Amino acid sequence: LGQGNLEHAHERGVYGGLWVSQVNFGDHDFPDPTRVELNPYLGWVHSLSEDWRGEVSVGGYIYPGKISGVDSSYAEYYLSLHYSDFLTARCAFAPNAFNRDATTFAYELMGRYIFFDTLQGSLGVGFNQAYELLYSNYPYWTVGLTWYPWNFLALDLRYIGTAHRGGTSKYAQPRCRRGRAWE
Repeated sequence: LGQGNLEHAHERGVYGGLWVSQVNFGDHDFPDPTRVELNPYLGWVHSLSEDWRGEVSVGGYIYPGKISGVDSSYAEYYLSLHYSDFLTARCAFAPNAFNRDATTFAYELMGRYIFFDTLQGSLGVGFNQAYELLYSNYPYWTVGLTWYPWNFLALDLRYIGTAHRGGTSKYAQPRCRRGRAWE
C-alpha cells in the first residue's frame, strides 16, 4: 500500500498539505470503485504558552470513484492541544461522514518520544464514535517509529489496530480511515 504526504508550514502557524494513499474497500463488485484517497488539509497552530499549543484544522477526504457504489467524499474538522513535543490530545468531527448523512466523532491521545535527532517513537489510543455510520463505537490504537533521514523527508513504520469487528453496519462502508503519523 503506497502513501505519501506533502506539506508546507508558515512561521506564523498556518500550514496546508495533501496526503495521498492507495485504498481498497473490498467493493470490487460495485461500479467505479475508488482506489485512491486524497486528503487535502489546512490548519493553524497557535502558541498558548512556552509548553502548550492549540490547533484547529480541516481536512477533506476525496475519493475519485465511489465506495460501494456511492460518492463518498466528505470533510472532517479537528481541535488539538499539544503539550511540548511529547503529548497531543485531539477531537475530530465529521458532520456527513462518507457522504452518508451520519455524524462521527473521534477522540485520541498520542505520545511521542525522541530517541535521537532523526528517530522518534509514538504511541496512541483513541475512540471512534461512529454508531450512526457503522452501528458501532470502538477503540483504536497505534504504535510507530518515524525516521527523518533528511530535513524534509520522514519515513514512518506504524501498526494500527482496532476493536471494531466489521460485520453488520448501517451502510456498506469502509473499515478504517487515514491519520497523520504525528504533527
